[in-house]
Amino acid sequence: MNMETVAEFSNADPSETVESVDTAKGSSIGLPKEPSKSSRPAVLVVDDDPTLLMLAGIHAGRVFPDYDIIEAQNAETAIEALSGVMGKSIAAILSDIVMPGLSGIELARVLRGEAVKGVRLEPNIVKKLRDVPVVLHTSCPAIVDPSTQEGARAAELVRSRVVQGVLKKGFPNPALFSHLARERRAI
Repeated sequence: MNMETVAEFSNADPSETVESVDTAKGSSIGLPKEPSKSSRPAVLVVDDDPTLLMLAGIHAGRVFPDYDIIEAQNAETAIEALSGVMGKSIAAILSDIVMPGLSGIELARVLRGEAVKGVRLEPNIVKKLRDVPVVLHTSCPAIVDPSTQEGARAAELVRSRVVQGVLKKGFPNPALFSHLARERRAI
């Protein structure tokens, strides 16, 4: 797993983290001293912008205070993280749409069992994630405007239940987090 782009937090005290260095990239992040042994469910947050990823993680933690928050900087790393935490119950997934590599839309399709760009999840992982709500968000206005071609495609994802929502990015975003809170109540 690429340690530079995945971090799992269980609302731990920052003094309980250690610095982990990915020598291939020369970058470091704070990781828990030990992998989370928490039986609490988790929320996965995916965004290629480190600042927005951090903000999304903070706000997701406020909406889901009793959940662990898993952060990933791209869809491929999110897939690795999901494969690595299959003992955990994943309660919800919040992903950016426009990212290098697999987009958030492609990530959602992979989570629902499709093969996209040669990426496919194991059937047991797809089965476990089948009912997990996936909410996509973006700063691209065309994607959230149903009168555009991109918006029409996004609306089709919602209609077909590949995702449960496609919303405008922004923090704080009351619509985004009220949507996540509604999905949480449905869990």
